[in-house]
Amino acid sequence: MANKNQAAISSAKYEINQANYRISECQNEIQGLEKKIERLEGAKQKLQTYKLNIESEKFDITQKLSCSSWKGSNKEEYEGIAEEQLKPCYQTYYDETDQAVDAIMDEITRLENQIYDQEGVIGWLKSQINSLGNYIETLLN
Repeated sequence: MANKNQAAISSAKYEINQANYRISECQNEIQGLEKKIERLEGAKQKLQTYKLNIESEKFDITQKLSCSSWKGSNKEEYEGIAEEQLKPCYQTYYDETDQAVDAIMDEITRLENQIYDQEGVIGWLKSQINSLGNYIETLLN
């Protein structure tokens, strides 16, 4: 009977070690994912700042081109041409920046979901270790 208990204890200890190893792997995975998210958050912030700068730059140039001292149809024609020439350029940069921000946000969400998946495994493994520890204690009593 003692040999049977000893074998069960050894088996349970081995399972605990395996579970602890998997927990460590999951925690390392989570740390890696968190670092990626942190870098993506920084990139997202830079792109959002860039997007604001595009809007500000467009406004500044439009204001400089408005030539407030001009009057009449020549001014309106000139401003219309200037706006027409500037709009596609700024709109392209603005749209591309907006799409990049959206893509980064999608990737951050995907990585966060991976973390949640890992935590589910860790929680399950911790539960298994707890049960195995209880099993060992029961065998020793």
